[in-house]
Amino acid sequence: MKNVFGYLIFFVATVMLNAGIALAQEGELRGKITDKSSGQPVSDAIVFLEGQKRQLATAAGGEFTFLGLWPGTYSVRITCAGYRDFIIPDIRIHAFSGVLLEVQLASSGGEASTLSMQRLAQTGAVHLISKEYIRNTPVRGLENLLEQESGVIRQNGELHVRGGGTGELSFFVNGATATNLLTENGAMTIEAIPETVEEIQFNSGAFGAEFGNATSAFTHTTLRSGEAKFKATFDYRTDDFAKPGEQFLGTSSFGYRHAVATLGGPLGERLRYFIAGQHQYMRNRTVSFVEPFRFDNLTDDGLGGRPAGEPLPDAIIFEQNYLPYNWLQNNTVQGNLVFDAAPLSLRLTGAYVHDQRPHGTDTFTQALTNYFNLERSRENTTNTGFVSLRATHALSSAAFLAFNASYSNRSFSSADPAFGNDWMSYADSAKVTPLGYPGWVERYRGPLAHSIILNFPMTARGAAHNGFGKNRQSHLGFSADLTAIPVPFWKIKTGARFDRWALRHYGVANISNALTFLYGSNGNTPREFDSPEQRALELARAGAISHCGYDVDGNEADAGADKPQQPEYLAFYAQSEYRLHKVLLNAGLRYERIASKATVLLLGLDPLFDPYVLLEAKPTDHFLPRFGFTLPLREGTSLHGSMGKYLESSIFQAEPARQMKYEFGLWQAIADAMEFNGVFFSRVDKLRVMDPTGYDEEFTDETRGIELNAVLRPFQRLQAEVQYSWTDFMDDESPVTRVVASNGTILYYLTANWLSRVPLPSHRGILQLDYRFAKNEETTFLRGLGLHMIFSLTSGNDYIRSDVPLSLGQSNPINFGVRPLMDSRFTAPTTTAQTPSRFQIDLSLNKIVDLGSFDLDVYVHALNLLNAKHVLNVYPYTGKPDDDGWLSSPLADPYKQLENYEAFYRAINLENRWAYTRATGNDIYGQPRQLRLGARVSF
Repeated sequence: MKNVFGYLIFFVATVMLNAGIALAQEGELRGKITDKSSGQPVSDAIVFLEGQKRQLATAAGGEFTFLGLWPGTYSVRITCAGYRDFIIPDIRIHAFSGVLLEVQLASSGGEASTLSMQRLAQTGAVHLISKEYIRNTPVRGLENLLEQESGVIRQNGELHVRGGGTGELSFFVNGATATNLLTENGAMTIEAIPETVEEIQFNSGAFGAEFGNATSAFTHTTLRSGEAKFKATFDYRTDDFAKPGEQFLGTSSFGYRHAVATLGGPLGERLRYFIAGQHQYMRNRTVSFVEPFRFDNLTDDGLGGRPAGEPLPDAIIFEQNYLPYNWLQNNTVQGNLVFDAAPLSLRLTGAYVHDQRPHGTDTFTQALTNYFNLERSRENTTNTGFVSLRATHALSSAAFLAFNASYSNRSFSSADPAFGNDWMSYADSAKVTPLGYPGWVERYRGPLAHSIILNFPMTARGAAHNGFGKNRQSHLGFSADLTAIPVPFWKIKTGARFDRWALRHYGVANISNALTFLYGSNGNTPREFDSPEQRALELARAGAISHCGYDVDGNEADAGADKPQQPEYLAFYAQSEYRLHKVLLNAGLRYERIASKATVLLLGLDPLFDPYVLLEAKPTDHFLPRFGFTLPLREGTSLHGSMGKYLESSIFQAEPARQMKYEFGLWQAIADAMEFNGVFFSRVDKLRVMDPTGYDEEFTDETRGIELNAVLRPFQRLQAEVQYSWTDFMDDESPVTRVVASNGTILYYLTANWLSRVPLPSHRGILQLDYRFAKNEETTFLRGLGLHMIFSLTSGNDYIRSDVPLSLGQSNPINFGVRPLMDSRFTAPTTTAQTPSRFQIDLSLNKIVDLGSFDLDVYVHALNLLNAKHVLNVYPYTGKPDDDGWLSSPLADPYKQLENYEAFYRAINLENRWAYTRATGNDIYGQPRQLRLGARVSF
């Protein structure tokens, strides 16, 4: 705790001196007012920000600036003696950016005033996802929205940005950290309900010094606030129009039921609130192709210990596109309260998420293996709480100060519903048999597995849960900032951020062994130990128990070898921005101090009795310069570029991943409603992995590519966007698929898994079309009718094709077709080939009906409209998705003579990818079509 208070004192002192932030999310509104007749600046004009109780007078040059504006839509009113009042409605302000207004003000007796409005130039690639887009698009959820952006590829269920690896994204909500450090794929601790989102900003370029702790990209979500009038919505959507195995309009139902309610409005003059609740349920949470099959009267083959010829408990039946006992239930509550008493504004944000789903049922491989014991599946439960407070204070019309504090807590458990955290009861027949599950072999050994058709294993009904896991992470974060414009062309930012996590993990991989070790096979011979340390060491080995922040029995521990990992992140930055005659120059320097607090035990010659030494990874300090520019080439054309050094902080025994980014682009306006932006980027990634045993190696990757975007803003009901991205991987080193730093001692700590070369598609193109009629159209039928379509085309990716070997080797007659994917010693000749490309159409169609006091919006969403069976991966011997090469091999001939063997093999492997998923964790095909019908009522 002393260290924490020390950091806080240092942090506050620095803020008082530097007045800085790590993530100043407010936007700005700039303008210049001139006389329409003479073109001379109009000074002392009064500019009102409607509904915000903010006003200011223009300077001698006619300029004005509003800083610290929360993202949203604003209206401006301009008044000046001798001139007509001028109102400018619907000015959209985005986070981290701004809008420039150029107003030619007309005299009282003259013509109407005129306006030119444009976004302030930025130096890197920034993608904005508005609440209107979220409402109209057929996709839902942050990852699905990001997948529609340039440079983003989803491969095997994980997002990759500009060729980067998983876990290289950072997430923020209202300025507060929302990244889950306990996952390798960079998941969010908490995700906003889409209906609560004002906008999402996705930055994949070489961003400025105010942003950090991310290499591929960062995502910032700004939440909606309550408005001046009460508003409420209720939204319900479902695909539950058919029973499992049946279809509606040629489409399977996954039991999707989703409801969202929102409320927002004022509480007096200064308070506004916004709250939302969401309930989601899916009967089958894994949207995948499953080909139906049925096997009756199968018997045990006697190879697993049961009598040969013993009948299975029941027939094995799988329905089309359905995995049994694979439900999901999620309940979320989010809200915020805004207190606005200019010049002070307070914003309190909170959220709570409860998520529950069965463990070990979400793939066909798991569902088949556990078919007779699905009702005994463990349940995964995640509870997440989040709260943040943001205070902003306008020091003057040209400077504002902000402070942000946040706290989150996430807990996870994978437990037997009957016994909860009492994991020692999971594999104890004395506790499980009374629940109606007999047939145990010994006190701590459950019923023998069934073995069918050459030792294919199937878990027996009532089999013991032999594993248990739980983890918990909490996060405390502080940031502060000062943004100032000393003169109209110069803006400065300076800031600081401090984040601290407490990470706990506990897992038991072999409960039966642990109980047998402690009490003997009959449960009546308890083992004695010379010391608690001896018990902890030997029990951890016997039960394959990994623990950090918990002792060997699963009780929370705060000191010694079992203490939680508490990584810390401290950052300061200073940034200077010059805007003069549409030229933008941006230069900044960021300092980051990263303390992973990863620990290693160095044991003596006799680990049971010799003292041990607990080593902690040393903090690392980094200075990261950033530069950017925008240069106008002519009217409507500009060149922009940026470069800088970046880090991805690590909680492991590896130095932070380092990256150098370069980006250069050309922006071109085309008429009044279109614009084009082309970007070339390059990134060089470096990762150094070390441990106290002497292992020390550095890995380097280089990636380059281009992104082309053309946007048609709303024009006669139509708006559209075309994207193309190309990525080229240049790697001078031999391919490294996984780097692991591990010490193998009593202490469990998270290891560094860095995917150096995940094969990714090089080309991706997206066309989005949105066509909609306003609610006041003359033709009644067309009023409120809208259409949004997404066309996406993705190239294939490289894979290693292997020659079929002449022997089974380390494989068997069930998994021979995926042997190269699971046997690191496989050495048959190989070549590089490419998987097929894939094309997909997603559709949203809606109709808004004005019913007087409220609007009714009825819509249908079709994902993968053509129900295309997209090929994501192929078998290494054949390069095909439906033939692994085994049944055509002479090695299979003797086995094909066995009863049911060939039919069973085709059903589980060639049609349903059992062995492939078991070997890789991935599927060969993408998702089948989904049809969702919904209705939204807005008051």
